[in-house]
Amino acid sequence: MDMDLAEHLVRLEEANEAQQAGATSEDADPVMRSSAGYDLNAHLLLTIADLLQNLNTTLIAVNLPPGKTPPRPEPMPRPVSAVDVIHSRRERERAKAAEAAFGF
Repeated sequence: MDMDLAEHLVRLEEANEAQQAGATSEDADPVMRSSAGYDLNAHLLLTIADLLQNLNTTLIAVNLPPGKTPPRPEPMPRPVSAVDVIHSRRERERAKAAEAAFGF
């Protein structure tokens, strides 16, 4: 998905949210976003791989001398849509605006 289309979709979502001003965010159902080829099986396999990495890290930590810590495992990469990128960018902008409002 290109960035222009993603911007348009986000604007439509925001307009829809403005129309439903009476509804809270808890009332809204979560929106499932998926990329082509990324299905439940791929998600479960990536989750299993992450858990195995955590298990390996735990086993290493148990056998290390006291005071040493093992490296933290990095989660397997997941697909990210252009809409997610725009949402995170806007969230960062709002956070920076809030920091500026409080003088940070």
